[in-house]
Amino acid sequence: MNPVQRAARARPNAHHNPMEPFRPEGRVRYNPPVPKRRPRTLSDERWRDVFTALRSHRDRALLALALSNGARAGELLSLRGVDIDWGDQLVRVIRKGSRAEQWLPVSAEALSPGYGTINSHDD
Repeated sequence: MNPVQRAARARPNAHHNPMEPFRPEGRVRYNPPVPKRRPRTLSDERWRDVFTALRSHRDRALLALALSNGARAGELLSLRGVDIDWGDQLVRVIRKGSRAEQWLPVSAEALSPGYGTINSHDD
């Protein structure tokens, strides 16, 4: 018998005495909560190292886009020039699953010439 599973027909506190307090029934026994790990952060100098290690402006621009709006890699790699609204600093991505298009905000640094542009051909 699996100690983690409750009996299928047993109801918690089924034979409860109304004069007694209820037993807590929140979690199944032997199933401790999983601790949540905090995401590790990189210092500014480590980010500079990452950006300088990239060989092309295109790769730097893609990484800056990914960091600024959190889009999936497949969504960013399928970007075309018409998918960028330079004036409003938006990028159009096609969402996974629903295939719906969505405009996501982008930081000014991701679109700045310092990182290169999506259309740059200096590879």
